[in-house]
Formats: sequence, structure tokens, C-alpha cells
Amino acid sequence: MFFKDIGKGASDFFKKDFPTTHKVEVTSKPKDVEVKVTADYAGEGAKVTVEPKYVCNDWNLEVNASVDTSNAMKVSADVRDKIAAGLKTSLEFSLAGTQQFTAGVEYKADSVTAKSDFVFPGNSKASAN
Repeated sequence: MFFKDIGKGASDFFKKDFPTTHKVEVTSKPKDVEVKVTADYAGEGAKVTVEPKYVCNDWNLEVNASVDTSNAMKVSADVRDKIAAGLKTSLEFSLAGTQQFTAGVEYKADSVTAKSDFVFPGNSKASAN
């Protein structure tokens, strides 16, 4: 019986006396990797998201990831202007309840933009302007 209420005072203080939303964001950039950590507290629960980002300028490569406490994960990689000027190739994998893989190609020139995405499972799409 004694241990039942051991944290009740502190819990009531933060949950009942402060009915607001709190957000803390910390960004760090050691060498080539940038890491962003975001913590959101709203009411009864908290959500923490960790987002590392790696940029390799030699390959025009950018790798992004996102992992949070709601079991959502996303990883993407983009290569720009390496194969041809104006061409961007991208791969993305996401896991947020369901798994999804996306491969895409985008080409931009002065007066033309073309984009194609292959989504598995799901719908693939292509567009041009």
C-alpha cells in the first residue's frame, strides 16, 4: 500500500496543474551527420523523434532517417546530379503500421520537369510539367 502513491504528487503536479503542450528540440552536427531530437508532451503521453541526416558531397548523396516512439520509421536516400545534370534518384522505405517502399526519378531542366515514382505496395505514378 505504501508504494502505490509514491509518485502521485509529482504526477498530479505535471498532469493536472499544467494542461499545456510542451515541445523540446535539440539539434547537433558532429562532422557530416546532423542529428535532430524532438520531444513532444501533450496531456497523457510523450512522443520522441530522432532524425539523423548524412550528406556526402562527393557523391551528391543525402541520407535521412526518422524513428519515433510510436514505432514509425522512415529511411530515404537521394542522389542529385551525379548521373546527369538535373536528375535526382531517390529510394525511401517507411514503416508506420504498414511497410512501403518507394523508388523515384525526377528530372528538372529550365522548362521541363518530369517525375516518376514506383510505390510497393501501392500505386505508382508519373507526372510531367
